[in-house]
Amino acid sequence: MADQVGPDQISSEMNIDDVPVRRIRPLAEIYERAQVAIVEPTSLEESKADEWWKQAMVNEIKMIQENQTWELTERPTNRKIIGVKWWIIHQLDVKSTFLNVFLEEEIYIEQPQGFVVSGKEHMVYRLKNALYGLKQAPRAWCARIDSYLVSLGFERSISEPTLYVKKEQAETQLIVSLYVDDLLVTGGDRIILADFKAKMKYMFEMSDLGQMTYFLGMEVLQTQSGIFLGQKTFAVKILSKFFMENCKPTSTPMAVGMKLSSQGDYEQASESAYRSLVGCLLYLTATRPDIMFAVSMLSSAQSSKKQSIVAQSTAEAEYVATVNAVNQAIWLRKILVDLNLHQREATEIFCDNKSAVAIAKNLVFHGRTKHFSIKLHVVRKMEQAREVELIHCNSEKQIADIFIKAFNVSRFIKLRKRLGVSSMETKEEC
Repeated sequence: MADQVGPDQISSEMNIDDVPVRRIRPLAEIYERAQVAIVEPTSLEESKADEWWKQAMVNEIKMIQENQTWELTERPTNRKIIGVKWWIIHQLDVKSTFLNVFLEEEIYIEQPQGFVVSGKEHMVYRLKNALYGLKQAPRAWCARIDSYLVSLGFERSISEPTLYVKKEQAETQLIVSLYVDDLLVTGGDRIILADFKAKMKYMFEMSDLGQMTYFLGMEVLQTQSGIFLGQKTFAVKILSKFFMENCKPTSTPMAVGMKLSSQGDYEQASESAYRSLVGCLLYLTATRPDIMFAVSMLSSAQSSKKQSIVAQSTAEAEYVATVNAVNQAIWLRKILVDLNLHQREATEIFCDNKSAVAIAKNLVFHGRTKHFSIKLHVVRKMEQAREVELIHCNSEKQIADIFIKAFNVSRFIKLRKRLGVSSMETKEEC
């Protein structure tokens, strides 16, 4: 076939392109559903018509060959041959991650379209290493990177499986957070940090991006006064994607008393576009929690999911919400222990319902609470263990109200400030 390129025709001088490809949903899934990115080709023909994508395909095949991911062999009659298609790969720090792991299974795949070896069209590839799109690949990569980090002296967190900590004489030396092929690492000793990077580069082909400034669609600003997260670039992309560059700004995300209705003579909205918009906004709440209530009104799959039981009173509903907060607090305390940061005092949890606080603190207070599920009384157990302390606060001081109510401008701005949300530009000037 005239337009096909054999593996032996790929130039050794070509540069390998480095731009590859947690009801509650994980931020990673929300980010993926947001679909704010460059337009990707939908077919091989479209890819070949664009020089950038065509070169990316050539580079990917070249990387596969260099990693000895497969070998051309005769088509077996007693094995299922897996079809292949081109996957667009974005942001790669550990280069060609899945190509770095070995497979225990015997797997065969068809030759990729556009790269069929001339004269050997009937043959197939037997995989020696994992390949993108293969269901075994993520687990194989996780197992390999886990075993290597453990061999370097790291301990894997039980509470957060992607968190690794290296300690020496009870002192924390390095902390590594792993997100597929992206690694975040921090430590107090530059020499130890440099040695870790060198060992990782020796084992895996990696790109050292230096001090973290951008991660998973978030800008990261590290200053003497703290670490600040923002999504300005992502927000601008949302406006562009939905043709709202010239929209008029508002002081609050939602007016007080506003009710959404499906009634009226309105143009039918595109379901896919609507889901994409909600997905974008949900991911934006990672750094803009002040818009959570407005966004949750647009989607039943909000991050503050509905309670799974029917509460018989306001106090019971508040108590159930308190249980959820306690569970998160215990999880965070366990992570801090893994980081060698032991909490001597109880974690304070503020609740603006006096009855809910009394239920947790007064063991005799059972007349209207004996039907409560036993699992809800984790609050009592954690209070007795001095892991958490439930404190009553006035509604005026309840910051979490911004997640469940719409407010006027002055009240909204006050709560937003107490959340720690501010302009990134002011932090850059500090």
